[in-house]
Amino acid sequence: MPNESPQFNVLLRSEQSNGEVATIEIVLPAGSAGPPLHHHDFDEAFYVLDGELTFQLGEELATAGPGTLTFAPRGLWRRPKPAPARWSSCRGRAAISAFRAMSCCSTARSLRT
Repeated sequence: MPNESPQFNVLLRSEQSNGEVATIEIVLPAGSAGPPLHHHDFDEAFYVLDGELTFQLGEELATAGPGTLTFAPRGLWRRPKPAPARWSSCRGRAAISAFRAMSCCSTARSLRT
């Protein structure tokens, strides 16, 4: 199966929240590798909309299905391991500059104006 690219949709831009938060919807199709194990200097919440994700948070593994909220505190190593899945990621103020620097943001679109 080919390695398909993820899709990113900006749901809430930082400019719409006075720079406090940004929220993106991420769709990983079957065959997408997902991100490597990584950490951020910001908190991040993941809300699973469709499919299933297995999160590696530090040394722990947790499986999350639709309607599940998973929180990853800043500094904790994380990796969402996707099956075909769609989720929303909410990132606080410290994430805004990192979010803007992500290559996905140049092609992402806002679903709300």
